[in-house]
Amino acid sequence: MTKDEEKGYIERVLAGDESAYEPLVTENQTKVYRLALRILKNEADAEDAAQEAFLKAYTSLADFRGDSRFSVWLYRLTNNICIDMLRKSKRAVIVSLQTEDDNGEETEIAIPDERYSPERLAERAADRD
Repeated sequence: MTKDEEKGYIERVLAGDESAYEPLVTENQTKVYRLALRILKNEADAEDAAQEAFLKAYTSLADFRGDSRFSVWLYRLTNNICIDMLRKSKRAVIVSLQTEDDNGEETEIAIPDERYSPERLAERAADRD
């Protein structure tokens, strides 16, 4: 789809033609889902993120300035939604260590594994693009 075709569909949606949004979804749905899946590593979460991205794009379409392609704007929305989902789910992996306290009893020390922080996962996914 060309940038001019995107612009035409967007103008039609903004004029009230809801059916004009369908070609924009069809053109981008696979790429949006794959981006979400790379970030979230979970099919169900990726589907939710993709659906939320298309809904947010639709409801915010008047805010789209057209400086870039619609797909670029949509991917940015998707990326932000995925990062928010990771933050909300608190998917931090904890590495625990066994140690003895002053009384000789075993105790655990939990250290967050930063490799799986939402920010690091999003950075890695963006680097692969």
